[in-house]
Amino acid sequence: MNTILLILLIVLLVILFIQDIKYRLIHVGLLVLLSFITLTYWYVNNFKVSILLFNFAFIILNLGSLKLYTIMTKKEKTDDLIYGLGLGDILFFIAIIPLFSTLNYMLFFISGLFISMLTHLLVSIKLKNKLIPLAGYLSIYLICFIGYFKYLNKSLYIDLLLLN
Repeated sequence: MNTILLILLIVLLVILFIQDIKYRLIHVGLLVLLSFITLTYWYVNNFKVSILLFNFAFIILNLGSLKLYTIMTKKEKTDDLIYGLGLGDILFFIAIIPLFSTLNYMLFFISGLFISMLTHLLVSIKLKNKLIPLAGYLSIYLICFIGYFKYLNKSLYIDLLLLN
């Protein structure tokens, strides 16, 4: 069952990447399907609810801090939930919460943002559209992240990889 869920997840992440690169938008149906697959993966593996809550608190703390920062530094009002960050990006961060232990989620979040920034700096030289397809970049990075853990024969829920 895990293999089927991971294959579905990878196919969905590739579709999400293509859509975000092409249109700089993500269809809400893809995010709902992503949430369904990740929650099913979480449920099938009998992982703890506390991990979901910690991961959710981590992302809310980060996004809340970013929103507070933008309110304090930006004098103009915008309709964006968080200036410069699309709703699809925020929902993507929330949708993938069930895949990780808290430390691995923090690792993915921080390293994923850094890798996305570097990738966009390299790619944006040739692009006219300056909007960053963050969820698209993170989708490909998540495929690599999952692949790396599978190569090591480790679970995304085991923090021992980080702690050793």
